[in-house]
Amino acid sequence: MRMDEKRPVRQALPNRKEYYQPSTQANRPVQITHSTKFRVYLQHHFRSAKGSLRDLLNNFGVSSMVMLMIAIALSLPLAFASFWYNSAHMVQSWQESAQMTLFLQKNATAAETDAFLKHIKEDKRVQSFQFHTPEQALQQFQASTGMQDVLRGLPENPLPAVVTLYPALALSEADIKQLLDDLTAKPIVEMAQLDLSWIKRLGALLQVVERALLLVAVVLALGILFVMSNSIRLAVTQRKDEIEVIKLVGANDRYVRRPFLYLGMYYGLGGGLLACVGVSVGSWWLLPHINTLLATYDQQATGWFLPVPVMLCILGGSVMLGWISAWIAVRQQLKNSF
Repeated sequence: MRMDEKRPVRQALPNRKEYYQPSTQANRPVQITHSTKFRVYLQHHFRSAKGSLRDLLNNFGVSSMVMLMIAIALSLPLAFASFWYNSAHMVQSWQESAQMTLFLQKNATAAETDAFLKHIKEDKRVQSFQFHTPEQALQQFQASTGMQDVLRGLPENPLPAVVTLYPALALSEADIKQLLDDLTAKPIVEMAQLDLSWIKRLGALLQVVERALLLVAVVLALGILFVMSNSIRLAVTQRKDEIEVIKLVGANDRYVRRPFLYLGMYYGLGGGLLACVGVSVGSWWLLPHINTLLATYDQQATGWFLPVPVMLCILGGSVMLGWISAWIAVRQQLKNSF
């Protein structure tokens, strides 16, 4: 090399640490916001609900049998509830028609009668009353007995003036008896009649029905839990391989449990709907026979069905039973098998 030639300038290589140092942006962790977490949570709920519904429809034969068993178990307490609800309202209407009959003295003057009727009207324990003169009482007796010829032969009207009194609904049995004693103590009242034995018998019957309804509902609720728990446990066993795979990639128990919870809720909803429809059809079929029985008491039932809010509460309870049974079954299965 000649002396006048310039040597090429060698560029310095970068430091090894600086050369292989990764980018700071790649090391920066990805931050997930709460809205993203909530959106993912809802998406998984939607996929779980959709997948559980698809599995139920794919195995419709087995699923329909499970829902039918639930409906049969729910029908008995639902029928008892319908009977108790409508009977309670019927008793209320009968209580409105329960009457107290006051027979006034035959020698009572018009002023005494008006003062007594004013006293009854001002008494807050009285809901309503009707006054029948002796002539009106005689006409009603003739129409009800058909003894017109015999009564015409009497020298005078043997019937006194009558007051038909209806106690207030809020009064208890003791209050009604006290009202009867207060009115009987009036000098114008000759005799009073009140029959409370039917109220006692009917109230005792409704209490028995209420206790029986509660007992039957508890027993059949335990039976529903057992039936749906076995069905959910069978579904978990059928998807054992799938559960093992998703557990290996980091899925927790809540993630695994969620589709089966929706399946249990579908079972409860289907069984509740079938039970409501079955009891409604049965009530519609029995309604003419119920009216035939009530006609002997001068009553008539326009409908013997549960109201819509009660039906919705029953459906909500059956869905809740399905959710509880699925949660118990999946928890035991995951604890014992995985």
